[in-house]
Amino acid sequence: MFIPGRLYSWIFVSITLPLAGLSANASRRGSANDSTADGLTQSELAQLQKLLADMPPSVSPESSAQDRNVPNPIYVVPDQSAALRITPHQYPFVVSLQRVNGEHFCGGAILSSRHIVTAAHCVLDDDRRTTPASQIKVGVGLHNRKAATHNDYFHVKSVRPHPRYRGQPELISDIAILTLAQPIPLNLRGKTARRIELPASGSVNPRPGTTVLGIGWGKNSDDRDGLPQLLEGARLQVLNQSECGRRMKGPGSTMPWEKICVDSTKASACRGDSGGPLFKKVSSGRFHLVGLSSYGTQMCAAPGMASVFTRVSHYLGWIRKTMISSK
Repeated sequence: MFIPGRLYSWIFVSITLPLAGLSANASRRGSANDSTADGLTQSELAQLQKLLADMPPSVSPESSAQDRNVPNPIYVVPDQSAALRITPHQYPFVVSLQRVNGEHFCGGAILSSRHIVTAAHCVLDDDRRTTPASQIKVGVGLHNRKAATHNDYFHVKSVRPHPRYRGQPELISDIAILTLAQPIPLNLRGKTARRIELPASGSVNPRPGTTVLGIGWGKNSDDRDGLPQLLEGARLQVLNQSECGRRMKGPGSTMPWEKICVDSTKASACRGDSGGPLFKKVSSGRFHLVGLSSYGTQMCAAPGMASVFTRVSHYLGWIRKTMISSK
């Protein structure tokens, strides 16, 4: 039974405590001002195109053999039919946000050679104070997060959470952009590091019932301390807004459109997965970013509940303007 207020953002702390805190088949729906790139001048569009041209997009390399189910725990996956097999650098857009001592606390995704998108609650405390950039490093091109060298980590120049962010209980506008102090170097671009593509517009979203993918270094068992060393993930099924609202807030409730939810019966994000990408492979073989892990329930994977993500398409205008202004 869901108890209102008992929602948990998926930041990882070393003592595991709850923190209070597309394709042609996609559905189309109008949304708010953040949902499009309206307002960008021709000069800004040119700057954005230059930023994106600097880093090649991710393209799926996997074969059908690599995509088969595997019998090991991935994410929190009680039902192994949802398990996702991951080979090194298969998803080269995912990053690990770490403290200066090397402790992983959140995930994120590469948008350009200098920009990382993550959840705002990963970089803000309960009083909405932003974590100093000097206290965050970004691990790029990782699979085994403990086997990387110093060349795989990058300092952060600036941290830009969404100005309308609100914390618990619903984590409104839970999105932030990190700008790296130096661009990801050429020897990593297109190899172990690639950007993920944003949705084409704010009206392009996966329909309820669509299978999407989630990955991260979060806990793979809700009753076990510590985080896995290897990148893990799962196949997840999109829920409609009313079903998500019913599961997470009670009968008659609807989840705001700025959130996108997935069923947590077979698999779920968990602590340490916050800010990590929810994404979909499109017909071109490229990956499109759908969401950023935001919050769920204390039990992580639980029948009849949901994992809640920030809907990236709702914030396209803000993302693009922030990238242009944070070079």
